[in-house]
Amino acid sequence: MGWGKRGGCCCGNGDRPIIPGFLTQDHQPIKAFGVMGGAMQPQGHLQVVVNLVDYGMNPQAPLDDTFQTSS
Repeated sequence: MGWGKRGGCCCGNGDRPIIPGFLTQDHQPIKAFGVMGGAMQPQGHLQVVVNLVDYGMNPQAPLDDTFQTSS
């Protein structure tokens, strides 16, 4: 891993790594997770958390669900 020509962190093959998300409740760790998707990773993380917290999905269901993109 290193800094890519286009800026930002990338792997040797030019792919960008999965940025992990970490969920806590009352300052205690609950889950670590990651989604693929390059520039939409922050939005994907939010959608996973909304599905877990607001809709009560089991841990695998949000990752299997279709992600909505804004572009």
